Order: sequence, then C-alpha cells, then structure tokens
Amino acid sequence: MPTMKLKKNKMSKAKDEDIEVIEQEVSEVVSEIESEMEEVCINRSDLVRALLLAVFSRSHLLIEGEPGTAKTYVVRKFIEHLSPELSRFKILLTKDTVSDAVIGPVHLGDLRSKSIFRYNTANMLPEADFAMLEEVYRARGTVLDSMLTVLNERVFMNAGEEIQCPLCSAFGTTNFVSKDSEGEAFLDRWAIHFKVDALPAEMRDKLFNIPTRSLEVLTKLTRSHLDKAEKTNIKMPQNVLDFYLELVASLENAKSLFSRKITDRRLVDTVKLIKAEAFMHGRTEVELADVFVARFGLTLVGDKQEDAEFSKIYEQLEKKYVNIVKESELTSVDSKLVIEWLAKARAQIDLGPNDSAGQTRERYKRYYDIGTDLQARLTGYTDLEFTPSTTFKTRRETLLRRVEDALAKFVF
Repeated sequence: MPTMKLKKNKMSKAKDEDIEVIEQEVSEVVSEIESEMEEVCINRSDLVRALLLAVFSRSHLLIEGEPGTAKTYVVRKFIEHLSPELSRFKILLTKDTVSDAVIGPVHLGDLRSKSIFRYNTANMLPEADFAMLEEVYRARGTVLDSMLTVLNERVFMNAGEEIQCPLCSAFGTTNFVSKDSEGEAFLDRWAIHFKVDALPAEMRDKLFNIPTRSLEVLTKLTRSHLDKAEKTNIKMPQNVLDFYLELVASLENAKSLFSRKITDRRLVDTVKLIKAEAFMHGRTEVELADVFVARFGLTLVGDKQEDAEFSKIYEQLEKKYVNIVKESELTSVDSKLVIEWLAKARAQIDLGPNDSAGQTRERYKRYYDIGTDLQARLTGYTDLEFTPSTTFKTRRETLLRRVEDALAKFVF
C-alpha cells in the first residue's frame, strides 16, 4: 500500500566509523527509500515494499523470475541503503557449491591441535546481518539443509555449541522453485515469495533513462532502526485479528486459486508482516487497512491471477469489517455519552426544575436539551456511512430507551 511521503524532522546526528549517520523517524526512512528505489528500479514498487516488510519483520524474501528480470539488481540497489555497520553475506549458489562456502570452512588449527571440528564463520552466513543468496534452488540439498536453522531459528551449531546468529533478513533469488518435498520445505522458510516478470513493452524506454546514484547521499537503514522495530510492541486489536483469520479461511476455501500452502508457520509469519506495515507507518497498533499486506505472506505476490483473486476476496471482507469497526466505535461513544449524561441528569431531576425563588434553573433545562440531542442521535440511522446491522440497532435502541426513560422524568 502507498506510503505518504514525509518531510525530514526530529533528526539527530551520530558518528559511526567516521561516517556521519543521520537518524530519522522510521516512517520517513521508509518513504524516502521507496522514492529513491523507484527512480532506479522501474515498475518494482511492490518488490521494494516486500523488501522493507521483510526487513522490519525480520523475515526472508524469495524472488522468483526468468533470467534478466532484475531480481538481483533490485536487491543490490536495496542493499546500498543499508548502513555500513550492518554486515552482509553474498553468494551465487550452484550445483557445485559446498556447505563450507555458506557457513565457513573447518578451522584446521582446532582440528589438528584439539581434535575439535569447528567452523570458521567469520564473514559467512552465521555472522551476517543480511544475506543475499543468488540462485538458491541450484544448490544441493545438503547446502540448503545447512542454511535452514540459520534462516529459521537464527542459530548455528558449531562444535556442539549453539551460536546465536544476528541475521535480520535473507534475500534469495531463483529462476525456478523445486516442487519436491525438500524444495517445498525450504520454500516455507521464506515468509514472502515474490514473482517478477519482464517489463511491459510500454515501459521499456525507461530502462535507458535510469539516473546514476551517489551512494553517500542515499537514505540509510541503520541498526537503531532495526532495533526499534524489534523492541516496539505492535498491538493487534481483536476485530483486526478476526478479519485476518476470516481472510485466511476465505483463501483456504479458494485454495485452488493460490499456490502457497498456509501452514501454521506462514499464519504467524504473515502477522509479523502486518505488524511491520503498521510500524513503518509510525503506529503501535494495527489497523484494518494494514491487513492488505497479508497478500505478501499468503500468496505468490506478483502473479497476476493470484493478485487479482486476493484483492477480490479482501475487498469483500473489508466492507464487512469496516462496518463492524465503525459500529463498534459508534456504540462505544454512544454508551459513554449516555452513561455520563444519565449520571448528571438524574442529579438535576432530583433537584427539580426551579430554584428556591421559583425560577427555572438553566442547568436543568440544559441537561434536558442534551438528552433530546442524544435521543435524536440514537434514533437516526439515515445519516450513517454504512448499513447498520441488527445487533447495532438493538444496542442503540437499548441506549435510546434509557435516555427516553430519563427524559420522561423531567417536569416543566
């Protein structure tokens, strides 16, 4: 979903390895990175959003597409936005790649002197903040297996010791996805599976006008941004969770139209993406509109048929839940207003309409007028922006009766 472009503010300067780093609000960073990426990555705004969602949810992104569709290019351009303090691991995988090329070679000194089989993981996947794994499905099964615990649990067993891995996100590219059980199991580790196609013919001319970028002035993602995302508690209201679960059920009912199997892992990982969307907009609570990014976790994003079917299902459910949320908000406000008015109106009724001099008390009349305004508010349905449900009408009518009973006790 589009992010509003924001102006820079609330900025503080810091030093890191003699490079000046400017800390900004995350929502500003997201907006600026998207703008800067769109200038050099033609027709890839959804993929840029997928990269950001992966980063701020500490998830992994697999990009599938034919050769020459800018899979690696987009990832490399995105990595240019990472602060130098964040370590990277890059590798092009082939059928001849061995596990040592990913996790590190055996430490020969320990093997010879201590008879300990230990890997030297310096500058390798187990010690990287970000990983770029090109052509992941060309690697042998043993290599894929060696990456699983690092990708999924962020741990690596080295000489019997469980090492915590700092990995935030891995970005994989591939021309194909293996359909065997091993390939499917590996695919489930990627929270987002994105399919890219070649540019439409009418956009090809833009390929010849891509501007040159100065890396020094690019907006940077820093470790503090990532730490803030990890530490911020994003709440998911019950009505939003209900919406999400009903969306999942609807997709499962139409499973013949979607390629991704919704496992328990995927169910949880997609909620992380939804919360990341809220975080990137500077909020600490998920809204209904954020659930739209569930498509990144539950479907093959970029597949035209799946994108269209997801949007259709989502829009139908959204109308229902927008009404539910509006009804809930209105009922809550109405209840609060009625309760507050009743408490004060009853006190005025007990005092009576006139003061000791026989003059009508203004406060008595004022609370009566407030009650008649509440009565009109609770009676009217035609001015609402939605069609009220039977439950909503019943709740309002209950409040209306309480107001009318109190109004009947006013005497003039």
